[in-house]
Amino acid sequence: MEMIKTRILTEKDLPVFEETACSVGNFDGFHLGHQKIIKKLKEEAEKNNLKSMVITFDPHPKNVLGEHKICTITNWETRQAFLSKAGIDYMLILKFTPELYKKEPEDFFLFLKEKLNCKVLVVGSDWKFGYKKSGDIEVAYKLGDKFGIKVISVSPEKKNSEKISSSYIRKLLQEGKVEEVKKYLGRKYCIFGKVVRGTGKGKELGFPTINIKLPENMCLKRGVYAGYVIINGKSFPAAINFGIRPT
Repeated sequence: MEMIKTRILTEKDLPVFEETACSVGNFDGFHLGHQKIIKKLKEEAEKNNLKSMVITFDPHPKNVLGEHKICTITNWETRQAFLSKAGIDYMLILKFTPELYKKEPEDFFLFLKEKLNCKVLVVGSDWKFGYKKSGDIEVAYKLGDKFGIKVISVSPEKKNSEKISSSYIRKLLQEGKVEEVKKYLGRKYCIFGKVVRGTGKGKELGFPTINIKLPENMCLKRGVYAGYVIINGKSFPAAINFGIRPT
């Protein structure tokens, strides 16, 4: 069966008229905890004949609210690629603003119902939402009953009795510990992206390079890494430089 490509939506594409099963979060890194939620989302969508949708935010809420600025584990192309592999139909990217932050929990459920036609909501059991994180999973259950949305909570995924978190993965990447990160991602750390034209210096030296444009705030220690590049389904060993030129 041919893999679907997750379609990216923004607010200009709303409302959605198809009935959906939704999940909400940043899903930065697509670690084992995220994968557990996505798997449950896909199961619920198939069971109830719904379209599956992941709702996420740009920029990251913490980078808007004046808290400690955080870096990015994966770019949007990578998140789209993993959601496509998981069979998710839509990824809705909402612009996170101070105005959105001030919405009450009930406003968010009204949005789910009226704009996304959401019938099932799958979230982590520790999910917080609404103004000043005033909504938790118990509030979500009550609002789900009010708006006709079935709320399903998923317990956190753990490693060595510790909850797997994006914040810890960010720390490891900033220290250059890509091998250790693999345990929490359930896969090797990777980035998808389009090749962009460089200055051609590598070609002049007899070592042509491939350049990929990434977000400026990527969570990875600058340096040269051993890895692989996959082009048209074929894998090749590669030296990967992350940082500034010259190297």
